[in-house]
Amino acid sequence: MIEARHAGPDRALPVSARTKRFSPLWMAGLSACLLLLLAVPHAARAGGDDDDEAPAAAVNADPAGRPAGAHQKDKAAARAAAAAAAATTDAGDHVDALVQVRARKVLRVGVYRNFTPFHDDAAGGIDDDIGAELAKRLGVAVSVQSYLAGDEMEDDFRNILWKGHYLGTPVSDVMLHVPNDEALAKSAPQVQLLAPYATEQTIVSYDRERVSGWKGMESLGSLRAGVETQSMPDLYLLSFGAQYKSQINHYAELKDAVQAMRSGELQVVIGSRTKVESALGKDGEHFQTVRFNGGIYSRPIDLGMVVKKGEPALAEAVAQAVQAMREDGSFQRIYARHFASWVAPEN
Repeated sequence: MIEARHAGPDRALPVSARTKRFSPLWMAGLSACLLLLLAVPHAARAGGDDDDEAPAAAVNADPAGRPAGAHQKDKAAARAAAAAAAATTDAGDHVDALVQVRARKVLRVGVYRNFTPFHDDAAGGIDDDIGAELAKRLGVAVSVQSYLAGDEMEDDFRNILWKGHYLGTPVSDVMLHVPNDEALAKSAPQVQLLAPYATEQTIVSYDRERVSGWKGMESLGSLRAGVETQSMPDLYLLSFGAQYKSQINHYAELKDAVQAMRSGELQVVIGSRTKVESALGKDGEHFQTVRFNGGIYSRPIDLGMVVKKGEPALAEAVAQAVQAMREDGSFQRIYARHFASWVAPEN
């Protein structure tokens, strides 16, 4: 049974229930009106057939009196809009995403909010720069749209790519900073993971003057370490129970832990390579950095991009652009601008 979606008091009624309200007399009246309309002579239309064709000069003229260049821009925009309309498929109202991007001349890039150094609403970040370079490769401008992280990755895919947030935030064309994980791909049928562009590693950074070398947690001794709350290193340290509890400081953001190490409050920080190096900035030369060995808690993560499923043209264009950026050093330069090391993905 089909539920009616029209406005008014009948909208929740099934179609079959609503049609029972139409009486035979009402239907007869409707038939009479249709016959009267069909009897109107074709020549009685206002203006007649002669008005259907305007003079050529009137068609080509710009009614606002603007220069030809401005008029040509309008015509070009109209052609782009027509191309977008032509991409509509017989299957419904779907319009090819790449055609839409080029018609509006803007690539909408979805990134995570409050995620320094990858994105800051005021100062931008690594993901902003990657999005700008990606849009440049596609021949359009960029619009970076930031979103708060949901409870699950599937929530982020829904809010950022294929449906939009219930508060009205528009969807993006492509999403950055997503683990390029096969299990994640299988759990999210509405999106397509592609174009791995960087690897995120977990590292240990320590004060050269206070720590002679790092061989594992036994090297901490009586010193203090800082981690980001609910990060993989945090979970790793929790596995030791109370052994290191009194020596570990927890921070909402890793940059605060790094600042505490710079000031001498801490001697060791464990966390994301990119976050640590970027927070150290030019002072990085005063601190030693080594890979963290925490078993399953320290496995590197390949980062990739995501587009809505069923957009092969956009997916291919993004994949080609990312590959070119990997080959010509664009990612190294972007990460270096933020004092971080770019690590190529394994795939």
